[in-house]
Amino acid sequence: MSYSSHKKRRLRKSSKVDRISDLPDSILSHILYFLPTKLAATTSVLSKRWKRLWLSVLSLDFDSSGFKTFDLFLRVVYSTMYCREITLPIHSFRFKSHANSSTDIVQKDVNQFFYHVLNVEYKTCTSTCLRVIAR
Repeated sequence: MSYSSHKKRRLRKSSKVDRISDLPDSILSHILYFLPTKLAATTSVLSKRWKRLWLSVLSLDFDSSGFKTFDLFLRVVYSTMYCREITLPIHSFRFKSHANSSTDIVQKDVNQFFYHVLNVEYKTCTSTCLRVIAR
């Protein structure tokens, strides 16, 4: 057996090793910190361990552009905000909205989100609300 085919076979075997599962939750949460919240939430389907792990991230990054409706986006933001462990700080909170709905509704929701963020320990908060005006 040649050296290269032996090496390929060994690499194939080693690629089946699950090293991520060996990492502590604190490291996994730190990795999820760098993902948009919607993407971090998708990790909840990986296993029982991951089901609530994404809720321990210290960065919340919401963008309405990836949602079919603005109402669905708001429901996801609300449920994420209120499902998080209340004792965890929020290091970064970003809310980006492309709302077609009434400015008052968006303002009320944004105020509610920021009220929640300001009631826990936080470092940075940013918000961008772009209202699309129909012509």
